[in-house]
Amino acid sequence: MTSSFDYQPLEGESNDIRLVQILDDPSASQLRCNIIHASLDEPPPYIALSYTWQRPVPTQLADAVEAVSTATLSIGGRTLEIGTNLRDALRYLRTHQFGLFWIDAICIDQNNLDERGEQVVRMRSIYSKAQRVLVWLGPAANDSNMAMDLLTLLAQRADSHDAVAWLENNVSDPKNFEAWKALRDLLSRNWWKRSWVIQEFALGRDVDFVCGGRRLTCRQLGRANQLLFDAWPKIFDKETMLKIGLNGRAQDTMRNLLTLRRYLQSGKTFSLLTCLSTTRESLASNPRDHLFAKLGLVGPRATDICRPNYRRSTYEVCKTFAKSYISNEKDLYIICLAGMTPRRVVSFPSWLPDWGSARPAYPLRCSWAENPLNWPHYDTARGTKADVEFLHNEIILKCHGILCDEIDGVMFDPWVHQEQDRMGLQSLHNNCAYLTDQESFQALCRTVTADTDRWIEPSKAPEDFALLFARRCRECDNLLRGVQTCPGHIPATTRPGASNFEKRWQGMRDLRLGAILLQDLVKKSLARLEACRPSTEAPTQEPTRFGVKHHALWPAFEHSMGQVMYHRRIFTTKNGYLGVGSRTLTRNDKIYVLFGCNVPVVLRPRDRQYELIGECYVHGIMNGESVNSLDSGKAQSTSVELC
Repeated sequence: MTSSFDYQPLEGESNDIRLVQILDDPSASQLRCNIIHASLDEPPPYIALSYTWQRPVPTQLADAVEAVSTATLSIGGRTLEIGTNLRDALRYLRTHQFGLFWIDAICIDQNNLDERGEQVVRMRSIYSKAQRVLVWLGPAANDSNMAMDLLTLLAQRADSHDAVAWLENNVSDPKNFEAWKALRDLLSRNWWKRSWVIQEFALGRDVDFVCGGRRLTCRQLGRANQLLFDAWPKIFDKETMLKIGLNGRAQDTMRNLLTLRRYLQSGKTFSLLTCLSTTRESLASNPRDHLFAKLGLVGPRATDICRPNYRRSTYEVCKTFAKSYISNEKDLYIICLAGMTPRRVVSFPSWLPDWGSARPAYPLRCSWAENPLNWPHYDTARGTKADVEFLHNEIILKCHGILCDEIDGVMFDPWVHQEQDRMGLQSLHNNCAYLTDQESFQALCRTVTADTDRWIEPSKAPEDFALLFARRCRECDNLLRGVQTCPGHIPATTRPGASNFEKRWQGMRDLRLGAILLQDLVKKSLARLEACRPSTEAPTQEPTRFGVKHHALWPAFEHSMGQVMYHRRIFTTKNGYLGVGSRTLTRNDKIYVLFGCNVPVVLRPRDRQYELIGECYVHGIMNGESVNSLDSGKAQSTSVELC
């Protein structure tokens, strides 16, 4: 099947776009429409469609490479090939919605690479100037009507005084399980995962969701999401999630999209790197779109650094962007985003992000705000600027910094299947950089969360996190009493049925810091902390009788630790520091502070060059201490070549 429709060129000087008028004939089997040109400077009222080119419901195929089944659209007697999901959306629009529409597959000449690049630059204006954005989730399937009705019901109950109690009764009633499983399937649809939909949803003035014959406003979706967010730590335990088939991770994409939209609609802005890192899990059929699809979220300053150009290879696009960003911003943090996930493109240098979506780690820098005073305010390089050279056909990145330390001991990783890669390594050195056990305990508690509370608005980790951590460790130690262990020997397996916290704690508890095991350090510190606590406290503040999970701060701590340690491991250093870094790090890897990078990085020697392993948090060097040592003559700078 081929297209016979010929596009008329757009007038660049008048900021032209194309708009679609669907011809009203519901009985006709062939979809017909007209195309008009209009200036984006003063456009007529139109609706922008947000949809996925692939089929709406996931298949066993990898979503990013799934073939698109096609149909035809008649435009002025000529045919244009479109995807079947768009065909279904047009049939809905033909019956339920009148007016002009902007639809990328029709309004952009997809065979004209130059036009595609120019229209990408206009996407921000196209969606923000639309009268409404209509999200097409696809035809009804997998009980989607039931899921849309559940979201509507959640939105209706969100503001009632007994909303959480009502929700607890709802999720515990077996007759409602199918509706919750349908919601899981609805949130698994491909629309939620695509790179392009992020700006389409976030920038639209008003947004409606359509699935089959059901319709939901963005406001309703937001209210439903807020109720789930408020109630989740209280009533959605592991057993409940298994019954209803829905877990917190399944809601992440919906929640992140709503948060991002609320942030941008309030008039706030965020940096280009923050934009790219927080939307990293999205998918794109064209790998260039991992970059191009996000530029509109930031605006003109992003397209100045990365001008969309579909004539360039993916490698050229990524390399040109990284080089331009470092040169313009004097900020080297961009290379840390290359170490968030295993490289999808082996031919890329280790320092060059490919912006792919292979379930990356969460960035240590978690604030969306551009204000540098927002937490986490890491200042490892103490405000220095990146000083780099690109060598050997720009494959090698030469930068400058300070060699601070090297990895010594490493916790075992319970989520890695290969035994050799999951093994822990006991510390060989007896050094401890912290003067007292109390300082060492604080270092551990702040390291597991990278000294952050990430629950709602990123902030510095509160003091009470330490008590929660220690008490939860004690609960896990009680569960491990029947398990044969040898103190000081790092295990290679976890207890069956262990929680994520227990797995992480079991992986690190036998690691030695200086002369003391972490489990003994925590026991001593907990005894001291509890001796200092008042004898009577409110149940929400004193979790001893009720369990740590009933403490008001537990959801925030669990969320923060879970994000920081996702794809990461706790380690000790030769000089006796505690840190958390990439799960792929190992003994003798080097810890560097690079000028222009506000977090430390782990580098692995490769002949006379280094491979970037990833960013890390090392408690005690996050506030410019290494640069201070340089100024006082206790350290010296060096150049390193990253390959």
